[in-house]
Amino acid sequence: MKKILFLLALSCSFFVNSTFATHTAGGELIYDLVPGTTSTYQFLFKFYRVCGPGASTEPPSFSMCYTSPCTGTINTVNMPKVVGNIGNPPVPNGTILTDGCDSIVTDCTDPNSTTPGYEEWWYSAILTLPSGCNAWKFWVTLCCRNNGITNLTAPSGSQNIYVETTFDNSNINTVATSNLNSSPRYVYTNSVSSIPIPYVCINSLYIHDGGAVDPDGDSLSYETIYPRTQPGCSATLPTNILVIPTYNILNTAGNPLDCGNSYTLDPQTGHFSFTPTAIGTYVISQKINEWRKDATGTPFLIGTTMRDMQIVVDQCVPFPVISDSLSVIQGGSSINDTVKACPGYLNFCFNIVDTSNASFVQFSNSNITTVMPGAILTLSKPADSILHVCVEWTSTALDSGNHTFLITVKDSLNCKSVPANFSKNVYIYKPLLASNDTTICVGDTAFLHVKGNDDYQWTVLPGGAPITSLSCTTCPDPLATPLLTTSYVVEDMKCGAKDTVVVTVLSGPPLTITPDTTTCVNADLQLDVQPNNTALYTYSWSPVTYLSNATIPNPIVQHPLASITYTVTVRPIGILDCPSIATVQVTVLPGYLIGNGDTTICDGDAVQINASGGSPKYTYLWTPSTFVSNVTQLNPTITPTPNGSYPYSFTASFPGCPDSTYNLTIDVEPIPIVNAGADREICTGDTVHLHATVLPAGPTYTYNWAPGSDLNNSTVLDPIFDGVTSTVFTVSATTSIGCKGEDNVIVTIVPGDFLAVQGDVEICPNQTATLTAGGAVSYLWRPSIYVDDSTNFQVTAFPISTTKFYVYGKDAKGCMDTASTTVIVNPAANIDAGENHVIYPGESAELFASGNCSFFSWFPPNGLTATDIKNPLAQPSVTTRYFVTARTEDGCSTTDSVDVIVSSESLLDVPNAFSPGPGTSNNDNLHVIVKGIVTLNSFKVFNRWGQLVFSTTDIREGWNGQLNGKPQPLGTYVYVIDAVSASGKRFYKQGNVTLLR
Repeated sequence: MKKILFLLALSCSFFVNSTFATHTAGGELIYDLVPGTTSTYQFLFKFYRVCGPGASTEPPSFSMCYTSPCTGTINTVNMPKVVGNIGNPPVPNGTILTDGCDSIVTDCTDPNSTTPGYEEWWYSAILTLPSGCNAWKFWVTLCCRNNGITNLTAPSGSQNIYVETTFDNSNINTVATSNLNSSPRYVYTNSVSSIPIPYVCINSLYIHDGGAVDPDGDSLSYETIYPRTQPGCSATLPTNILVIPTYNILNTAGNPLDCGNSYTLDPQTGHFSFTPTAIGTYVISQKINEWRKDATGTPFLIGTTMRDMQIVVDQCVPFPVISDSLSVIQGGSSINDTVKACPGYLNFCFNIVDTSNASFVQFSNSNITTVMPGAILTLSKPADSILHVCVEWTSTALDSGNHTFLITVKDSLNCKSVPANFSKNVYIYKPLLASNDTTICVGDTAFLHVKGNDDYQWTVLPGGAPITSLSCTTCPDPLATPLLTTSYVVEDMKCGAKDTVVVTVLSGPPLTITPDTTTCVNADLQLDVQPNNTALYTYSWSPVTYLSNATIPNPIVQHPLASITYTVTVRPIGILDCPSIATVQVTVLPGYLIGNGDTTICDGDAVQINASGGSPKYTYLWTPSTFVSNVTQLNPTITPTPNGSYPYSFTASFPGCPDSTYNLTIDVEPIPIVNAGADREICTGDTVHLHATVLPAGPTYTYNWAPGSDLNNSTVLDPIFDGVTSTVFTVSATTSIGCKGEDNVIVTIVPGDFLAVQGDVEICPNQTATLTAGGAVSYLWRPSIYVDDSTNFQVTAFPISTTKFYVYGKDAKGCMDTASTTVIVNPAANIDAGENHVIYPGESAELFASGNCSFFSWFPPNGLTATDIKNPLAQPSVTTRYFVTARTEDGCSTTDSVDVIVSSESLLDVPNAFSPGPGTSNNDNLHVIVKGIVTLNSFKVFNRWGQLVFSTTDIREGWNGQLNGKPQPLGTYVYVIDAVSASGKRFYKQGNVTLLR
């Protein structure tokens, strides 16, 4: 596989203003005790340098500062750049950091590249310390950090990088208390998760393998600290670089960068993780604490080492990979993408596949060794787009439960892709553990129990009770009721493990008990149980129902009502032994229940005996046998006749039981004979008295007529009927138990509406009307003063106003009927043609007939616009008298007349004053008033100085009171009219008119 440059998450725009001005991106300081010495050490400073144009070249050497409270001075030692290869495996000093991304060429190898890169430079010094001390401190500083670091508030590029290491070598004289020591160092395996200058993707989980190794095997713990700065080897203490207030670094948890409170650090392994939420460049400092135990076993801090590291967060694209082909090679099975296995060796594999087949899938990191201690992760590449992952793990019973591990992969061909995280579940089944062996007595229950994986199968070893002695065979808590000693075997069906529970069954003494027996309900029966030895025992009968005493060997079952099985437990007194149990079945013949009591029936009816219970073992007998359908049945039919009283007795018998007797009396009542009487006929409006008779006369009856709505009382023998429709009545007589007889009678109603009369008649005043009736044999009219013959079927009526006439008729059966008709006398016609009219030549007059009439006829028609309306226009050529005949809506009529006088000459006139206005009124202009037909020669108006102010020959035109568009003043004006009538008569008229304002 090709080695590819590291810049996974950088774009050229990311560092335009950050890396070209300065060059320091991180570093760490470690040391090793020179073999064979007690106070000579080799110190190594790892310096991570920015490449590219504008970046400073790596320094040829560094100055390492050191001090201790034991010396009280600050000293320095020169650390030149290491020449040749260094590290394990050895690599050239100044090696370009890589994370295996093939597609990116950085400015470390190509000056024209816009993607910056980083180099790792090593500097070394040998130092012999003058004495032992418990607080040696060594540090290196260098200006300057890169520009644009997001979580630092100091000016860009102005902060020194600062790293330090400390140790305690105060006890170096004896082996037992030796503090001879080499520092821990961070592990850099070229995996993405361990590089010291990481690049991560925004909104994507990043896990950093910050673990270290210690050459001496000392215990290590980790914490996150503030990045520090100090100018050279000054005596001042290093200061924390100010952090933006939104960040909070608190040892193992906090937020050293924008990550939405997702930052976590494992203080035991040094692994830290977070999901960045903002693009930027950040600085994080991690510190390793190195621990030993003294002779008493008390831990003490022997030294610390820190790493200063730069983290870049950039925008990335999703990595299109999936996890598939999960298969278990050995030791378990796969269920819903979870590997399930029993404790022991397990081997399973799966693929992580690029679905686009365009990427190079590369392993990044995994937490499997933490989640599954001792597990081995094997990686292979069957193709560039496939990462084949296999896991081997030998688990124990202590590993039972669920284990979820995480594996992260990256796209080595696309440095801007989001690493993909996959989780896999491994579930180790629990060990099988059954309950202890137990001992029970015959009839007792043993409670078995097993713990494991909820998939069990219970069996029994040969020679024991059947498997049916278990309440269930697949549950974890079955109930065992064996009658002999039995070995129950439970098997874990998931892992095949087995365990055995032995249930030992002990029995009590043999017993002799009353055999199963039969008795009758309410009869007494004595029970008895006897052990077959002479020891003393206690007795307990169950249930205690019906027993005289449940604690003696021979109780009496008193008056049992139902069959019952008694169980007696006989337990030895003073002996640690099991009791004996025996049972006896007491069958109780059920009692019978006859639901019929003494009863009364109608003659001819039957009584069905309603009985329940009983038993075929009983012997039944009815006495006497007269009218009984079957005297040996529990529920026969009894049909006694005629009316009278009939006593019966019933007996049920069974050997050994007293007879049971039941007595019953049946009374028989007669069926009534009813006669409703002869049918009747009445006129409408009459009433009739009905009457019925009933035999025999002895019993007390209840009577009812139906329908009873038109009767004065429907519960007596002789009610009164006053209905208006013919009715069929049914009268019934019923005894006290419901024996019933009935008969019918018809009452026919002769109709009372046979009389007919003609409808209402309308007449005008002083007219007569002919009225006619029919349907009867005789008639009588009222009021008689307005008819000519009041007893005839047809009469002439002459009322003076509207009058209602009644006619009374009688039919052949003597029934009466009444009818009526109304003679309506309508109002007389009233008309007024109005006053006479005078018109001039060419004019017309509107005639108008007032009154109560609706229809009109004018005569003569000459000069009229219409002859059949109320108000025609009349324009006769000569004086004419017009007659109008008018008729009301009811047909009553009258006549009136009016004269239209025609004048022979026309008429002219002028008002004596007028008030000019806007032209919206007739008085706004001064006009000539004309009656008739006239030809105007001239109409002139002069002011008081004789000036002509208006002149016209149009009879319709008038003066508006203006001259040349200007209103004329108030005052008197003179007019002159010259005109000729239609007959040739000349009109010449002058006068005065007053103009008003």
